[in-house]
Amino acid sequence: MTSSLYRFVKAAPSGARRRWVQACIALLPLIACLLPGRVLASGEDAHRIVADIAEQFLEPRVASQIRGLLALDGVANLASIANWADENSAQSKDRARWHYVEIPLASVSYDAGRDCRNGACIVVKLDQFIAVLRNKSAPPYERLEALKYVVNFAADIHQPLHAADRRGRGGDGIVMVSDGRRMNLRQLWDDELLNNLGDPRAVALDLAGSVTVREQREWQSGSAVDWANESHAIAKGFVYRYLPASGVLSASYEAAVLPVALDRLRRAGVRLARVLNRSL
Repeated sequence: MTSSLYRFVKAAPSGARRRWVQACIALLPLIACLLPGRVLASGEDAHRIVADIAEQFLEPRVASQIRGLLALDGVANLASIANWADENSAQSKDRARWHYVEIPLASVSYDAGRDCRNGACIVVKLDQFIAVLRNKSAPPYERLEALKYVVNFAADIHQPLHAADRRGRGGDGIVMVSDGRRMNLRQLWDDELLNNLGDPRAVALDLAGSVTVREQREWQSGSAVDWANESHAIAKGFVYRYLPASGVLSASYEAAVLPVALDRLRRAGVRLARVLNRSL
C-alpha cells in the first residue's frame, strides 16, 4: 500500500504534490486521536528537508553569518552539509554513538547517568556543539564543524529510533515485511518513508509554507532533553507498540506513517531555526 501511494505522489505534478502534503497535514488531528505517538524518518532526504525548512525561518542576520561559515566549504546552503556528520561518523564507533541516546523502552524519560555515560550521546553532544557555534572566539572552521553537527543532530534527535533502546540496535535487529518487501525497522524509518516523494527541497518548501504562526510560536521552546524524551515517547507509544508479532506491517500502520512523519519534519526544521537564531 505504502509504496503504491508514494509512486502516486512522486508522479503527481508539483501542484498536486503540494495539495497532497497539505492533505496529509490536515489529517494530523484525526491521527492524533487514533495514535498516541508521532513518527519521523531521518534518512538522507529527511536531513536535507529539515535543513531547508530551517532556512525559511532564519533571521536575515543569522542567514548571512551562516553563508559566511558555509563559504569556508564552498557550499551555499544548509542542505549541502546536512548529512556530513553521518558520513564523518561512519568510520568511528565513538562518533557514531553521538547520533542517538539509548533510553530503555520501559523507562519514562531520559536519565543522564544511565543513558549517556561519559557524555557520549546526542543529548549532550547537541548542546556541546551549540555552545561551540555560539562562541564567537572559536576558530571559524571549528564553528563550521559545530554547525554541521547541529544541523544533523536536530533531525536525528527527532527520530524515535534514535531515542529508544529495545536491544534492536536502533531497529537494525528487527526484521519486518512492508508492502511485500523484507527490511529492518531502521530501513523503514531512515530510508523508505521519504525516498519516493520527489525533490526534497520542493517537499521542504511545501512543509515550511504550511507552518502557521501559532505553530511556530509553540515550537520555539524545549531543549535537547525535551526532544529526546518526546522521541522516546513516540517510539514507546507508537513505533514499537504497534509492531505486529508476525513482522508483517498492517495497512493501517503504514497509512498513518507519512502524514505524521511530515509533521515531525516541520517541527524539527522550526526548532533547528530557533537554535541557529539564538546561537549566531
